[in-house]
Amino acid sequence: MIPSVGQGTTGIGSFTSASQSDVKQKINIIKSGIDAGMSLLDTSDNYEGGFGEFLTSKVIRDCRHDVFLCTKFEPINNTYDGIIKSIERSLKVLDTDYIDLYQVHW
Repeated sequence: MIPSVGQGTTGIGSFTSASQSDVKQKINIIKSGIDAGMSLLDTSDNYEGGFGEFLTSKVIRDCRHDVFLCTKFEPINNTYDGIIKSIERSLKVLDTDYIDLYQVHW
């Protein structure tokens, strides 16, 4: 089952603009959403230069099996080899062995 309410990670900052305390605050905000029942997390390999997936990995570290994880790949990678490379990169960045819903962006 796909949760009916979730939260996204676009616009959350970037590697260059987020301080350690800012990252910690954003992680806590998303975790608060999960605690409130928003168990679907949506991110993408291109959100904020990869920062979206990076931050999501920190959020799901202790609750991966409690969230429905969605991420996306760029349309330019929409080939067999491109998709394989993209998902392998996302799995590594997200620090997980599975993604619940993998989509082409846009």
